[in-house]
Amino acid sequence: MTNHPEHITLNAIIRDFRADHPDFEVQKYVFFAQSNQNQPEKGIVKALLGSDDKPDYNGDPNTGTGSTSGKANFEQWYKDIPGLNKTIVYPLEFKHKGWGIYQFNETHNKAFFPIDNHPDSFGNLRQEMFEPDATDANGRPQLTKIGEEVFKKNNNHDYYYGQYSRGSNSELDHNFHFTLEAVTTFTYQGTETFTFDGDDDLWIFIDRKLVIDLGGLHSSVEKTLDLNLTSEYNQKHNRAENKSTKLVLGLKDDLHIEQADKDLLLELEVGNNYELRIFYAERHTNESNCVITTSLKFEEPSPPVRQVYIEAIKPNAIEPFVIEHILAKPGVPGQFQISLDEPAPVGGIKVRYELVNDNSAVTAIENVDFTLKPEVHEVVIPEGKKSALIDVIPLKDRLKEGREAVVAKLIEYPQGGYSLGNKVQDTVFIRDGFPLERIVCVAPVRTIIRREEEIVIVRRVRKVEEVDASPACPVDTTQVSPGQQEE
Repeated sequence: MTNHPEHITLNAIIRDFRADHPDFEVQKYVFFAQSNQNQPEKGIVKALLGSDDKPDYNGDPNTGTGSTSGKANFEQWYKDIPGLNKTIVYPLEFKHKGWGIYQFNETHNKAFFPIDNHPDSFGNLRQEMFEPDATDANGRPQLTKIGEEVFKKNNNHDYYYGQYSRGSNSELDHNFHFTLEAVTTFTYQGTETFTFDGDDDLWIFIDRKLVIDLGGLHSSVEKTLDLNLTSEYNQKHNRAENKSTKLVLGLKDDLHIEQADKDLLLELEVGNNYELRIFYAERHTNESNCVITTSLKFEEPSPPVRQVYIEAIKPNAIEPFVIEHILAKPGVPGQFQISLDEPAPVGGIKVRYELVNDNSAVTAIENVDFTLKPEVHEVVIPEGKKSALIDVIPLKDRLKEGREAVVAKLIEYPQGGYSLGNKVQDTVFIRDGFPLERIVCVAPVRTIIRREEEIVIVRRVRKVEEVDASPACPVDTTQVSPGQQEE
């Protein structure tokens, strides 16, 4: 009897979008879906995966399709774009249901809201659309700038005030508007099936070929990919010579991928490994559903070893400089950035470094010439993120040293889950907080004042005393007389 693990976990990438994105929360796409009887919109992507391992847009680049706005906006769905989307690592946990069948069903009722209340997301629909506890001139909930854009792109349809401003509407507390991407491999056994039940867009690629096409906004729909050599359908349509060990199906005629060329084939042979890629999108309220049931033998990936590198993104620091009562100049910190080539997994990645000597410059001394933030010689790159910062904070010392070097070098850490990349060392230079030439104070003109006081002993006597009232030059300056040139 085959031993099946209790669960298999695939790490997916979720990208959270705001509601004002041209492809998300658009009411005309709902109307299009309704006119299409809430069925999937086929043909949004091409039948072959793009060279960047992302779905290749198949619609008109400028005018788009029934539920998408064009190529440029679609190509943002599965890419990390700072400011436009936020990347979060999310574990897809497939639980064993018996007889080699595994199922992903996050809530056991099909509902799928994986980033509700996630600290790295844009927040739920209420937070995006409405200002907290504020009303407009008409007494209606006050829209945020995002809400105004959503209202505008939907032709100021009153639906949004009626549907979204009701405090009792539980949909307001969910985070919609995200995409999901996952990749894995499987060893073909010749008996498998793969079933998706949900909404909105879903595209499945095996061996870089599109095998399930459920694009667009639609009601929850179920679709099964039958890869069983002995099923009635495949017995009839299998094009392989040896039908007992190999499955060959035409994408267009057998798998009903309408945009595929007629000669494009899916070919699977028992015992061989194949790549499977999942691309999913949740684009509109008020439902989000996702259930995957499969007997494919996914290879649970071991934690990927990410490459790490360092860069001095602010390489020049300046010491603070103070002349009491005369001049105060704050210091300027330097900064290192430690980066990964892929977002950190769940739990983040801890990267360690050490400070080393630089033979080409004077080496600065920690806690004498500078401090670090964080103080320990390690940083944690949070899950879903690709970098973390180290601040180099110069300290005041009033010494003329030219410049000093702070050299950070990454070190191996077997438990860290990373390997050293092509740049493991960089330098922040600290220079003095004042110019190397002398700071000159011109001595004021000598001033004599007369101070008189009466002293009574036996008879009145007037005492006259001359006092030097000239101000002195401060410390850390060079004094010259008026009119004297500095040498």
